[in-house]
Amino acid sequence: MSAIDEQLNELTEFMPIEKLRQRISSATAWVGREPDAAVASTVIGADGIALASLYLTAGDLLVEVSLTSLYDNFDVMKLAVFNARVTLGVQEVKVGEQVVASYHTAIVTLQHSSSPGLTSVISYAGAEPPTKWLATVKAAFPIELLQRTV
Repeated sequence: MSAIDEQLNELTEFMPIEKLRQRISSATAWVGREPDAAVASTVIGADGIALASLYLTAGDLLVEVSLTSLYDNFDVMKLAVFNARVTLGVQEVKVGEQVVASYHTAIVTLQHSSSPGLTSVISYAGAEPPTKWLATVKAAFPIELLQRTV
């Protein structure tokens, strides 16, 4: 089993593995290579945690596959990171004054050039602290990438 298959298997609580593979197939065909890594971007939805998109690295390319649309929808760009911002928090869901759920959150914003408009925002929401997710992000976007880009 490849590393990408292991990463996709961890996301089957959100979507069956066959559907995940199908949703990334157009993007991988477009870039002409299999991804090296996948990072899930999850959000707090009306029914709990939802998988919003997958960020795939494939050599020197970054692909964001949106999973909120019924149609294949993806962006492809050169993998370059000028700046990385990490924001950690906890989001409480209340009904009236009563807390009914509490989620750990993390946002990693990757700025791809010196122009502030070209960014990728990768998010995490979950019951557990984002320790494992942050390790996955760091593996996909190592700090050395930032040093080579500047």
